[in-house]
Amino acid sequence: MNVLRLAGWLAERGLPVIIYGTAESPLARSAVTRQHPFRALTKSGKYGGLFSGRSLGRMLDNDGVTTLTIHNSGDILVSALAAGFARNRPKLIFIQHMQLGSDKRDFLHTLQYRALDAWVTPLNILAESVKARTRIDPRKIHVIPHGIDLSVFTNNLPSRNEARRRLDLTPDAMIAGVVGRFDPKKGQETLVRAARIVGERGHRLHLLFVGEETRNEQNGYLRSVRQLVADSGMTELVHFRPFLDKIQFAYAAMNMFVLTSHSETYGMVTIEAMAAGLPVIVTNTGGTPGIVSDRVNGLLVPPHDPGALADALCMLLGHPDTAASLSARARKDALATYSHHAQCDRLEKLFADLTTAR
Repeated sequence: MNVLRLAGWLAERGLPVIIYGTAESPLARSAVTRQHPFRALTKSGKYGGLFSGRSLGRMLDNDGVTTLTIHNSGDILVSALAAGFARNRPKLIFIQHMQLGSDKRDFLHTLQYRALDAWVTPLNILAESVKARTRIDPRKIHVIPHGIDLSVFTNNLPSRNEARRRLDLTPDAMIAGVVGRFDPKKGQETLVRAARIVGERGHRLHLLFVGEETRNEQNGYLRSVRQLVADSGMTELVHFRPFLDKIQFAYAAMNMFVLTSHSETYGMVTIEAMAAGLPVIVTNTGGTPGIVSDRVNGLLVPPHDPGALADALCMLLGHPDTAASLSARARKDALATYSHHAQCDRLEKLFADLTTAR
């Protein structure tokens, strides 16, 4: 979805954008549905699970491509091969979406990364990790935050009452919410355990979970979270809702947002919640500390720690002025830094600088 959104935004600005991907993939189907130019690489054209460099190189020549952005690290090698096969070598830009899970300073990774003209990472904290774990030239690293369409959260945001009517939630409840797929790495059970502690301290806190298990990856985690809710005697306080096309209704229904992920590269949902004007409590891991500063525009808590999360929830519940101050700063920071217009401006400048460089 991030790839499709970015392609759409750049196309709206007049750039001729083409998406390359595997035929019959979710990306292909979505691109066709949105009537976005798409070039399909057949599965038979793969080598070692990567797109055929020769086939892609021909396509790049036929389309007159000058810049190729790569969104999956597994496609760097084939993109480098394609650029080598192309008569007019396009500039290669890798746009990072995931953390570097391990050291990448070995010979093979170094050789692949040397073919890149630029490495775009969304946060300074991730840029430092790239410098530490790869041998890529630091001058090729550019920090450009992934953008969101802020108008969704600034224009005609639904009222809390309207959102709760739509989601069938109690009008006057205090609600902490999570948006994201159900997966053990997302750690939703930590919030359930924290909410039980909050209840033992005298607060009646409702929870709203918006999301589903990843398609074709039914791991039983959602079922286990539901069972934990039942075992904790919290069935009346915990509300499960599927993903929403208009996600602003989910945020509008909440009093506060919680991110319980054990490791989150970027945390788009955190930025959305900040833009929607919510106080946020997030785990101090991955790229999230590059977005949220503790007690400045949100609260940071350790992952896997229901007690610390309960303390943070009680702080916001017991100090509404603090919650209001954090939410105001969070919204200000989100609007100033994470606009999709700013992302596109900086990417266009990078494209221009690379293509004009000798």
